[in-house]
Amino acid sequence: MPRSISKPVVRWCVLGDIPEMLKIETKSFEYPWSTKDFEIFLRKKDHIGLVLEYNDKLVGYMIYQCLHKGFRLISLAVSPRYRKKGFAKTLVQYLTKRVANQTDLIIEAQISDTKLEIHNFMKSLNFKATKVIKNYFGPDQDAYNFVFNEKNSDSNTSTTKSIVKCRNR
Repeated sequence: MPRSISKPVVRWCVLGDIPEMLKIETKSFEYPWSTKDFEIFLRKKDHIGLVLEYNDKLVGYMIYQCLHKGFRLISLAVSPRYRKKGFAKTLVQYLTKRVANQTDLIIEAQISDTKLEIHNFMKSLNFKATKVIKNYFGPDQDAYNFVFNEKNSDSNTSTTKSIVKCRNR
């Protein structure tokens, strides 16, 4: 009998998820966060962590900040084995659905100027690059500020499969 494949499930992150998140983190970023970094961000009242499970396995996470004007995407990563399968898109769409029909709310993310693949991913989800922020990540390490709002939204959002190494730090 064929094994059934479950749908991805997005749920709130709990501190017990950090070890799995850390495994994904170290495989995703040149300068990964530590356990303490995750704990600091997830204990802030205005920061929320979500995890994505697939077939009962934690395969990705997203951390975002709640702002008066909307949300700031802090970190997004998916396990290398599960990349380009739409899981990052599922996480980001969790936020885009929250600002749907609310033209005064936005989602923003600062993405390194060297991460063209992530720029294209954000654009596929109707984020617009609004400005360059000089030295955002350090000397000679600029960032593009990407913004999503209902005005940018398109009901025919691209279904491009998502790449997944995104960090706005």
